[in-house]
Parts: sequence; structure tokens; C-alpha cells
Amino acid sequence: MQRRLQKAGIDLGSIRTQLFTAIVICVFAAFINYAGTLKDGFLLDDFLHLNYCARALAGDWQPFLMNFTGNWGGSDLMLSYRPVVSLSILFDYLLYRTNPWGYHFTNLVIFAACTALAASLSLVITQRLAPRLCGAAALFGGLLFAAYPLHAETVAWIIGRVDSLATLFYLASLLLFLRARTHGSKDFRRLSLLSFLLALTSKEIAVSLPFAVFIVTFILDLPQNKPLTAAKNAIKASLPYLGLLLAFALVRQLILGTTIGGYGRADIWQSLGNFLNRDSLIKIIVPVSEEYHYLSKAIKPAVLPVALITLLAVVRSLLHGAPGKLKILLSIPLLMVWCFVALLPAFQIWHIYPNLVGSRLFFLSSVPLCLVLTMKALPGHIAVDKKKMTIWLMSGCLALSSLYLIWCHLLQINLQAWHHASSRMEKFDEQITKLAMTNAKVALANLPQDYKGAGMIGRRLYLDILVSPPLKDRSLSERLLTAEKPGEYFDQKEWKEIVKELSKGAPLVYFDNNTENFYFYKAPLLSLQNWLKQRESKEESENKSENGYDCLKDVLQAQANTNEKDWMVVDKGATTLTKVVSPDGGESLEVAVAEKPYILTLDLPLPSLLDSPEIDLVLELKAQKDGKSITPQVVLIDEKGELAARLPQTNEVSLSAIKALAAPAMQKGRLGVYLEPGNTIIEKILLKRLINK
Repeated sequence: MQRRLQKAGIDLGSIRTQLFTAIVICVFAAFINYAGTLKDGFLLDDFLHLNYCARALAGDWQPFLMNFTGNWGGSDLMLSYRPVVSLSILFDYLLYRTNPWGYHFTNLVIFAACTALAASLSLVITQRLAPRLCGAAALFGGLLFAAYPLHAETVAWIIGRVDSLATLFYLASLLLFLRARTHGSKDFRRLSLLSFLLALTSKEIAVSLPFAVFIVTFILDLPQNKPLTAAKNAIKASLPYLGLLLAFALVRQLILGTTIGGYGRADIWQSLGNFLNRDSLIKIIVPVSEEYHYLSKAIKPAVLPVALITLLAVVRSLLHGAPGKLKILLSIPLLMVWCFVALLPAFQIWHIYPNLVGSRLFFLSSVPLCLVLTMKALPGHIAVDKKKMTIWLMSGCLALSSLYLIWCHLLQINLQAWHHASSRMEKFDEQITKLAMTNAKVALANLPQDYKGAGMIGRRLYLDILVSPPLKDRSLSERLLTAEKPGEYFDQKEWKEIVKELSKGAPLVYFDNNTENFYFYKAPLLSLQNWLKQRESKEESENKSENGYDCLKDVLQAQANTNEKDWMVVDKGATTLTKVVSPDGGESLEVAVAEKPYILTLDLPLPSLLDSPEIDLVLELKAQKDGKSITPQVVLIDEKGELAARLPQTNEVSLSAIKALAAPAMQKGRLGVYLEPGNTIIEKILLKRLINK
């Protein structure tokens, strides 16, 4: 009898097939979301790590090897031990040399791998607790992680991989542990411990893994065991990881001289209080950069899907809950505990700023967050008929899909800062190279710190790397003068050199992030020389040091006379100014702005400003919004009444800063104050030493 070969087919009901499909979709989504970062360049700390890799390949291995025997990157800002990250950068340098797209591609691959592991973890946990829909849980758990908007800083910034690489090994260790637990394999357990070690040597956030092992084991054991038994099993499972963690802490103590911490001294109670910071907690649920999107407009679309998911979970529990399912429902608060425990290693610096600086600290914690949202939305554990299950499933998938699409949109908004910072760095590099090539000496009035939260240069050390081999054919560092030398603070010799070269006609230039151009100052030499003498005597008497860049900024924004005079604000826009008199007799202007940003035009034309001496004007602004003090932004308006440039945001704007940005096309323009939507109260617009018109 002849046998017939059975036709090959795909079993869509297979857990493996569902997991494979979910991983493929999630990885594809990760690449699509971050494809734009492949065009970005090197930023901020990227230069430091690129430098020691380049030096290693040139024969000087000491700076690179110091990452294994000392503080990571030789940083003077923190104490950390992350040699695995340095190895990854060296690997990239071997492949891509100074081509930034390759480093960004590696970041994207690491992130896609994290996404695949997040999807796998979602399936493993829900397979035990809610097997009916574990495939859908894997899909949405991975998709939410791939689109979570707070990941922009980690993925778009090359050195942000410290968080994604640590998370990669962290999740791999956790999944290998679960695999070893299922199959009783010692090899998987050894691989899990090895992966934990790699996570620890990538970033300190991995220290929470023993707790994660405890939480996951407890959650998976709880449905079949009493709470006390499940807790004992979880403690036993986490002991090998605690042992490895203690051994690592000892090695770290020997190498760095510290077991915990690394960001300087901080008050523990004050730092732990940061976890209750309202603004940071809001950013977790409304993860949008306020530099690009108004928070008031983002709250509703970001919160509504989360509220709908929570409502679905509550209604299902009320309609179909049973005492036997309470142990399963307990898994959600336990996962949220893991979410916040994962933040504890960063307790000294934990904070998410309005421009999303610090959001990378939530990268690992976003894994349990996405898992919780997925488990709350999907009805995998309830016992209902097929029709009701379909209704609940469709409702949950609709809520999760809405959240995913909104997060994708917010993510693209957040990524703009990194794209724009890279664009400005390219312009800065191009123009500073040209200036250095055509001048014997160039004095820089500023080093661009960041653009809307995305770091740029920041330090003289990084500037030196930017203008030296291998990024340049030859070093131009000696031609550039700044008030901050590598690793130093206020330096008298550097200052004297700046004044000397300026007196010879060396250009004093300021790079404006908004226009992406350098502007030339007419150096106030007398002010610089007098100030330098004062600083020298002050240094001797007080024995204090000061950051050189800040010193130069103070000089260029010279002190005005004490003669102060209020001047009138003339409104030429389409809004209403209401005079407000406070109980103490003070007067202010309330600017009622509804939807769009508003520019309050000031009765001071640019030509009057541009013809005045450097020290004759300082514009002081004071305002509040929603009861909180804010820093209004002064803008330059061209002769057509359109916004031409924004000045650096500060409470006091000097004539020097205005001149630095005022282009010839704006000679007939005016000053203005830029206000965001919402009621703003202008408490003070003060012109120190009024100019005669």
C-alpha cells in the first residue's frame, strides 16, 4: 500500500506559530517606527566613546581597557561599570568606522530584539494565567513596547543603548530562567546567570532582576499554590541571582570604590521622593515632549485608551469575576510593583523633564507597564461562551490598537528633537570647520548644549574630538578658543588667550540652534578685561572656581546700570490685554489666549537696539501660567510681522544676545514675547536703561 505524504501547513492554533507571527510583526513595527534615526549623526557622549575606540584601533588601547578596570568612559560626572557597552561600540567601530548610520542600525537591532523578548515574556506569563488569548497578548505586548514614546531617547541616541542593551540581557536572563524552570535544564539556568552578568555590566538597572525573578515565579505559582508556598518557591528561585548580584557588588566596590550609587551624593529620602513627582508620573501616561506638542492637547488622546482599558478590566471583573480568579487578578498590581522597583537603581537622578530628558530611565520599566496594559485589556482568564468572549476580545483589541496608534504618533513627535539636533550638529560641524580653516583663531561664545532635550556638544572635550581625526583629516582643536578647557573649570590662561586673540581681530562667534547659523559678536574687550581682573581678585580672596562657559555668557550679557524704568507694552495682535491689580498693589497684564500661540509685540524696534552700545540694555521678563512661574521667550519679528528667530530662553535677555541673532533682513523688525496657549499673566517687562528713540 503506497503512503501519501501529508501536505505541509501552518497550524495557526499552535503557540509557537502565534509567537513567531507576533515577533515578526513587532520587530517590523520597531524598524518602521525608528527608521528615521538611521539618518541621524553622533551627539554628545557619542563622541567620547567613539574616541577611545578610534584610539584603540590606532594602537592606544589604554583608554578602552580602562572601561574594564575603572570608571566607564573615564567620566568625571558619575561612577559606573559598563564594559559590555564599550565592547558593542568597538564592534560598531570595526564595522562602520565613523559612519553614524551603522551605530544607529545596531541600536535599532538591539531595540528590535528587546521588542521580541517583550512579546515572548507576554506570551509566557499569559500562557499560564490566560491561555486562551496568549498569542494576542504576545502581539500587543510587543507592539506597545515597540511604540512606547518614552523610548525615543534610548533608541535615537547612540549611547542610549546602555539601557536597551541592559534590558536585552535582562529579559533574556528572565526568559532563560523560565525555560530552565519548565524543562529543569541546568544549561538554561547557567545561560540565564551569564545573561544576568552581561546585563549588570551593561548598566546598573539590571540589579532588579532577582526581584523580577521573584515576582514572575510568584505570579506563575500562585494559581496552583497557597500564597506562602508560592512565596517560598519564588525566594528559592531568586537566590542564585542574589548570589551573583552580591559577587558583582563586591567586584564593583573593588574597581570603583562604591557598591551602590554613582551619580554623586544625594539625600536618599529626597531622591526617593522623586518617585512621587507628579510631572514625571504624568509623563509615563502622557509621554510627549512639551517642546513639540502642548500637554493640554495630548492628555485626552493619551489617557482615553488607558482609561478604556481600565474600564474594560473593571467591568469584566464585576460581571465574570470569581473568587478563584482573584489570584490571577493579583498579578497586575504585582507587575506594577516590578515596574517601579526597576527604577530604584536610578533613584539619585530619576526625573522625566518636560523635554523628556531622563525618559531613558523608564526603558526597562516600560516592559511590565506594557504587559499590564495588555493583560487588563484582553479577557483571557474569564469563563464565558464564544459570543461573549468575541465581544470582550474585540473591545480589548480596539482599545489596545487605539493606544498603539496614538503612541506611534507621539513617538514620531518625540523623535523630532533627535532629528533636529542631528541636523544642527551637521550644520555646526560644517560651519565651525570652515571658520577654523579660514582663521588662525576663533573664539566660541557658546557650545551648543542641546536642542529641545537632545544633546549636541555640551563640553570642550567633545568639541576637540569633533574637530580631530578620525572625524577630520587633521586636528583643528588648537584654532578654537573656549572658556572651558577639557576637564577644567575657570582657567586664567585660557581667558587671557581669548582676550589677546580678540584684540588681534579673531572672530567671536555664537551658534544659534534656531537658525542653525553662526553669528558674529563685536567683542566688548574693555568689559572682558575689567571682568577678568575682578575675577582674578575674587578667585584669590574666595578661592572659588566657576565654569568658564558660564563666565563668558555672563560677560556677554553684561550688567546694565541700576537705573531701571518700566515701559509700556503695545498690543498689536488680535487678543485682549486685561490689567490685573494684585492685593499688594502690583500691576500686571493678563493675556487671554485660547488655542494658538500668541506673540505679544513690544514697542521697541530692532534698529534702535542694533545701533546701541552692548551694555545699554537688558530686557527682564517675569510671567506665570496656571499659578506657576514661567520663563517667557523673547522673539524677533521681521518687517512682515512673521517670527524670524527665537532668543535663548532666560529671564533676562541682553542686547548682545539680540544682536547675535538679528540678521540684516530683520533691520525693520521688532521685539516680541512668545506665549503658549492658555491664560498667561505678564508680571514684569522691564527695560533696564531705556533707549532714546
